[in-house]
Amino acid sequence: MSLIHPVWSVPSADWSLSIILAILFVILLGTLAAFYLYIGSLRHIAPHEASLLSCTEPVSAIVSSVIWLSVPFNLYQALGAGMVVLMTVMVSLKSRTKETAK
Repeated sequence: MSLIHPVWSVPSADWSLSIILAILFVILLGTLAAFYLYIGSLRHIAPHEASLLSCTEPVSAIVSSVIWLSVPFNLYQALGAGMVVLMTVMVSLKSRTKETAK
């Protein structure tokens, strides 16, 4: 489902119960549960810590897809993961210097 194959042009007669359940799984667990857990984490950690942790989501997606789905890990994935980690560290250091300046 994309711009090439819009949702409204996909024949719904081909959808089986397993496809509908898979879509519901992604909607409920992948979106709603993740958002609920993120908001719930704000009771236990500071908002800036939660946002920094959410910045590492692409790296954890790469690691989990390599381990569980056997997706190949190439140079481009390594560069992307390195950039995400570098930007997270840079944002973390910048926020620490703002806190110490206060």
